[in-house]
Amino acid sequence: MKKRLFILSLFVLALALSQTKAQGLFIKVQPGYGLALSSSNFGVNVTYTNTQTITTETESFKYENVKGSYGNGLNVGASIGYMFNEYMGAELGIGYHIGGSYEVFSKGNSTSTMPPLPTVTSDTNRTTTYKANQFRLNPAIIITSGSEGLAPYLKFGLVLGIGTKVSVSQEYTSKTSVTAESKSISEWEQSGGMSIGLNGALGATYSISDNISLFAELEIISMSYAPTKQSLVKYTIDGVDKLSTLKTYSIETEYVSDYSATSQFPTPSEFDKPKQELKQYVPFSSFGINVGLQIKFGDSGSHRRRH
Repeated sequence: MKKRLFILSLFVLALALSQTKAQGLFIKVQPGYGLALSSSNFGVNVTYTNTQTITTETESFKYENVKGSYGNGLNVGASIGYMFNEYMGAELGIGYHIGGSYEVFSKGNSTSTMPPLPTVTSDTNRTTTYKANQFRLNPAIIITSGSEGLAPYLKFGLVLGIGTKVSVSQEYTSKTSVTAESKSISEWEQSGGMSIGLNGALGATYSISDNISLFAELEIISMSYAPTKQSLVKYTIDGVDKLSTLKTYSIETEYVSDYSATSQFPTPSEFDKPKQELKQYVPFSSFGINVGLQIKFGDSGSHRRRH
């Protein structure tokens, strides 16, 4: 899938190149990093302790929200553009977003002291990790000052998220002072659908030669995404693969806008069909910085001041 998207992106670049005159043409390459702008709740961290004796029992709980945006993370990309005149142009950016990860945990510790029996302790830990990657197309309009040397500019346009993949992994361990540790691992992949958002950037280019400039910009992206399907791709217990023991209903999920059911539990005929759940939108919004290199083509003398 990623290879097909990359080939399609190259085709779009080649088409754009063939339709423009060389004298206003430029290309840019850039890495960047985005921080979460708007956020949703990934889950709640829970820490639990329990202590029992013959005469007493004490418990304590601690809760903490885990919030964030899948837009948090590293952005790499390139773009091709054309300046219509000294002050205005357009560009098409193609990039790949490598999202940061978020962890949600539930930890429990219990101690039981019941003489003459030996003291027994038990520990449980469930950790769920969320992360996402996404290809992006970014058509945008550029308005620049046209100044020599340092040239401020404003950029705004659309962000199209394609080939998005959200990965969710969960590890559960349990052990006691009298039994060995047991561990289960589950991994899901969410995909399908396209997200459409808006972006804006304020930056400046600095010419280091007639055709080469450095640039830096602050960028805001406002975008959300709702997957259309989810698949359980790994399920092991103590290192033994258990995925083949599950029915389709437990492996595949379809996210829809609405659905009907006759019961909150699946009927026997539904075990061999994907489970249906309502779509949920998650944020990919971010605020970050991009830095990179811009190369102009054509008559460098007459377009020296152009973005």
